[in-house]
Amino acid sequence: MTLDRLYKLVEHYSSKHYSGKTLTPELFTDVLVRESVELFGIVFRDIKTVMEQKQKSLNEAVSLIGGIEPFIKYKEGATVNGVGKLSLEEDYYYHDIFYLKLNSLYRPVEVVTEKDAQLLKTNMISRSLWENPIGVIDSKISVMFTPKQESLCNYSYLKLPAVPYYDYCIDLSNNTQVYMPVGSSIVVSPDTGNDLQDSGGGVIRYNVEHLSDPDIPYNSQTIELEWKDTEIIVILKNILINEGISLKDTELFQMVKADEK
Repeated sequence: MTLDRLYKLVEHYSSKHYSGKTLTPELFTDVLVRESVELFGIVFRDIKTVMEQKQKSLNEAVSLIGGIEPFIKYKEGATVNGVGKLSLEEDYYYHDIFYLKLNSLYRPVEVVTEKDAQLLKTNMISRSLWENPIGVIDSKISVMFTPKQESLCNYSYLKLPAVPYYDYCIDLSNNTQVYMPVGSSIVVSPDTGNDLQDSGGGVIRYNVEHLSDPDIPYNSQTIELEWKDTEIIVILKNILINEGISLKDTELFQMVKADEK
């Protein structure tokens, strides 16, 4: 579900229920960011509970809980430098299992605290770290592995949701706002002023203006929600509740389905 569709649904339901409240595109973006972060936190807490109580891996817990699958990412052949350091992806939030390549074999890594790592390093007689490597995560920025050597690492992780952003321009012929899809741009037209075009060069709307008065051509800054539609409907419900509109889940799903026809 695109932000354009979500925004129109909010407007539709607000009008239908006579709430008298409207969201500007700027406020809509702020609300989306808040609701996405809150939903992510709720779902992750449920997943952590399953991981801890049922001794499940991140991927196993996600398969049981659901809802957060779009944020599971896989990284293969990540470089570990000569001192055993792996730099994590910028969108990293939580790890599943790291597999470190040692002596041509990828071995699962036990993630431990710095204190536990020091104890294990002094007890290498009873535990070979070449067969049972360990890793310490530093502030979600990097992992320090032991044994410390240049190597490769495969791992999956939970990423943070992209920060949504609703970009739009104004149709100067009727002074209405026009959603700017991902990949669209405002370009100069000798006949009709500045036109909004899609990624393939097709005209979406003639004679438009962006309120920020950017240099032309201007590329859309829209960032869509990465959630599945079932979770976006939850976000929609929460937005409507904050607007003073309370809908039952069945009613909401029926209205969304009706709107699709």
